[in-house]
Amino acid sequence: MLAAAGKSQSAPAAAAKTAKPGTPAATRPAQPAPAAQIVPTSPDQDLFKLAKGLFQDGLYENAAGQFRRYLQEFPQGANREEAGFLLGRSLYLIQDYPGALAVFTDELPAAKAFRDQILFYTGECAYLLHQDERSVSAFRQLLESYPKFSDADRAKRRLAQIAYRQGNRNLALGAYARALGFYQQAGSPPPDLEPLIWYKTGECLFRLGRLEEADTALKKALATIVSSDPDTAGLVMFRRAQLLAEAGRPEEAIPAFQEFLKANPRHPLAAAAHQAIARAYGERDDFKAAAAYLREQGPIQAVEQASQAFESARDHFLLGEYADAEKILKGLTQGQADPELRALSFRLLARVYVEEDKAAEAARLLKGWSQADPGRVDDARRLEIAEFLFQSNQLAPAETLLQAISPGAPASLADRADFLLAETRFRRGEPAAAEKDYKNYLARHPAGPSVPEAWLRLGEIKAQQGDDAGAIEVLRKATPAGADPEILIRGYGLLAESYRKQGLVDSALEASEAQKKLLPQLASAEEQALVRQAELYFRKGDYEKGLAIYAELAGQGQTSRHLDYRWHQGFGLYRLGRLEEANSVWQELAAGPEESSANLARFWLARLQAEAHDFAGANATLQAIVTDEADFAAGVRWQMGRNLEALGDYAGARQTYQELKQTCPDALVDTRGRLLAVALQNEDYQGYVERVESALGSAPVSFSEAELLARVRAAANTKDEAELNRWARALLLVAVEEASVEEAAFRQAALKIYQDQREEGLKDLEKILDEDPATPFADEINLYLGEELWRQSRCDLALARLKGLDLSQGGPERIARILFMTGVCQGKLGHTQEMVQNFSRLITNYAGYSSFLAERLQVGIALKLAEEYDLAITAFEQALEQEEDRAVLAEAQYWIGECYQAQGDDHRAITEFMKVSYLYPEQAIWSTTAKYQAATILERLGQYQEAVRLYEMVVKESQNSKQEAFAKQKLEAARQKLGGKPQK
Repeated sequence: MLAAAGKSQSAPAAAAKTAKPGTPAATRPAQPAPAAQIVPTSPDQDLFKLAKGLFQDGLYENAAGQFRRYLQEFPQGANREEAGFLLGRSLYLIQDYPGALAVFTDELPAAKAFRDQILFYTGECAYLLHQDERSVSAFRQLLESYPKFSDADRAKRRLAQIAYRQGNRNLALGAYARALGFYQQAGSPPPDLEPLIWYKTGECLFRLGRLEEADTALKKALATIVSSDPDTAGLVMFRRAQLLAEAGRPEEAIPAFQEFLKANPRHPLAAAAHQAIARAYGERDDFKAAAAYLREQGPIQAVEQASQAFESARDHFLLGEYADAEKILKGLTQGQADPELRALSFRLLARVYVEEDKAAEAARLLKGWSQADPGRVDDARRLEIAEFLFQSNQLAPAETLLQAISPGAPASLADRADFLLAETRFRRGEPAAAEKDYKNYLARHPAGPSVPEAWLRLGEIKAQQGDDAGAIEVLRKATPAGADPEILIRGYGLLAESYRKQGLVDSALEASEAQKKLLPQLASAEEQALVRQAELYFRKGDYEKGLAIYAELAGQGQTSRHLDYRWHQGFGLYRLGRLEEANSVWQELAAGPEESSANLARFWLARLQAEAHDFAGANATLQAIVTDEADFAAGVRWQMGRNLEALGDYAGARQTYQELKQTCPDALVDTRGRLLAVALQNEDYQGYVERVESALGSAPVSFSEAELLARVRAAANTKDEAELNRWARALLLVAVEEASVEEAAFRQAALKIYQDQREEGLKDLEKILDEDPATPFADEINLYLGEELWRQSRCDLALARLKGLDLSQGGPERIARILFMTGVCQGKLGHTQEMVQNFSRLITNYAGYSSFLAERLQVGIALKLAEEYDLAITAFEQALEQEEDRAVLAEAQYWIGECYQAQGDDHRAITEFMKVSYLYPEQAIWSTTAKYQAATILERLGQYQEAVRLYEMVVKESQNSKQEAFAKQKLEAARQKLGGKPQK
């Protein structure tokens, strides 16, 4: 493995391990084997085969050149028509739309076999170049001549998009009649465009004063909107209510606005709707009602928003979407929310942290809360915080909190606190104090849930003290029939050991046999690993993979844990939208004997029923749930209240929430927000006002296109996906400028990439660029796409994206990143001169850029291979200045030595090599190899004594390896030279 002396020496194999993927090899690459001999057929066939092969391999730019050559050299060739078509396709695929359109235009008159596809791509190129009339002409000719064309639906979609685009343009100019004509030309548009076109049609008719027709169009828009797009539905409902108000029909407008508000209480236009209702009262000359209405609606924002935010976080928690729940709850714990709501938020956030395996963070959070707001920390909160501290092994503060719990605490709370106090002292290694606490627990709570475990701990303590007889007596009390299998298994194991020490072999065997029978009830290590993997897949949102694991585990038995796997199987099906299968799984569990899995299944069956608008059936299912778990019981009651709201039974909902508030004050739900909402829904304005603590008096506002775009940008900057999607959908309907819609789509796609929805986000970006190559976001999109291609090592395609980027835009970090990726691609493609230019610019002008420090090493190695040693040394020295990883530092220092050696500066090379040994002695591979290289230089310079000394060190440091054998040979040769020519 050690390198040979001289310029052509190879670097250690460890370079490949330390350097990042894509790092050039330290040695010059071996010459490629000669290509296989191709037997020629005919020149035109060979050339066409070459061109088509390049096309099929995705090398479209190269393919275009060969197709052009074919058309020039063989204008009457057998593959003439296909070559012309594929030339156009190649140009289309490298986004040279003007060039592609010119080729398709030339090919169309004589086209036969490919005429349908040439018509299609003519329409596509014209569309992308915004030559709408030409695009429409090509697509219509295609659909008339080839109605069964494979991409006929895509052609129809383009026609609809063109009509929609032209309509938007004319709508912006105020030419509503012309815009209306274009929307009507859209014919039968695809499902995603249909509601938008009906909405815009209604908008034009509304502006033209054709109110009845506008009303009809808006109703059709509502009828075609999918249920998964409530924000779009809300905007259409709002516009229809506005239409009724403008038509002088306040009696219809008021309920229309109220319907909008009922369906969309948090919609961006909710405040404008409240204002419009008050205005409608005024138009009826009922100014008193108008003033009262505005006064009553004034304070809704603050109280409702915080409550709804918590409700949303709780839903995310229930669905296992912990990252989303965490983001909302952090805002509530840090904001100015009501103290009760903040307390709930702290507690739920701690639960989220525990689910994310961050118990220590949960403990710190609750501890900080208790210090900041001690007045709200009662016995229940002290126990809760102590639990988290115990889980994160912070035993001293946990013990302090447990000792502070009052003597009059409820029985269940006192039970857990007493047992946890004993556990804390046991874990701290205080057996005498723990033994006393366990005995105290058993005396105070003889029927407590932790009695078997307390006996187990006492037996364990006695066994540790060498009192095996006492241990046996106690442990037999820890293993009663029906105890938890884990306790029994541990208890029988300790019993067997104590019997063995007492010489009671038969009893020991009997206890071991009992333990063996119980072992199958617990998950094996392999099963636990699978469960953990499935949980991680679910957390990432990869429900397909998680579902497959849970399905496999559920089929391996009928114990309570296997039923739990079965429930998770149903949950995975639910998240994948396979609702009938989820329903079947949960129906089966709900009818089973296992109470916990049956209750959970009933809860989710009720959710399915509610989603199908069977709210009465959902409540009947929920009423069958009986549980002692406070939070779960509260969740059930909460859901029943929401279902009653949906049924319009506001009195019943109010009663349910009031009972919940009284019976489950410690539950992780907040009833105040729902009581306020019910009061409004029931038109109980006096009750509403009584429940509001303070009036905000915020003035209602409406939203212009510019304001919506500003909100899109704000949501993108804060990485708030839900808000971004909400405002983007609103913008899509009210915008008349294509640039606004494009920006919203771009920001949504970019956020997906940031949130690890990489593949989906990149597809969305490609779609934006396909539909508008001249988009102002082309540069940023090409950077995203180029970086992805670079990650995939598709260097030719990545380079095509990266080379066209405008380096005058963006900060130095962006420029440095582009220069780096471009240089790597050029190096891999053999464009050495261009690579050197880019890397030279990178290390000369952007030495302080910090995003990719470790890749300085890669830049230096690439420059060294290009024999640009001075630049390489600069890159390695920058890595030494900016890197902290000692392995990387040692490697960089080693390459500096090799650069000086390659330049013939032997003495400087020796110095740099020895720095590796002196500065990074623990980095053995680099240190040893650097000594070896220094020794070879010394030997060549005739300094044999120093060479021998270094070779001896290398032999010692590389024992039992090939390095040792090779170094020994060099050592013997140097010793012989030393003996023949003594050193001065």
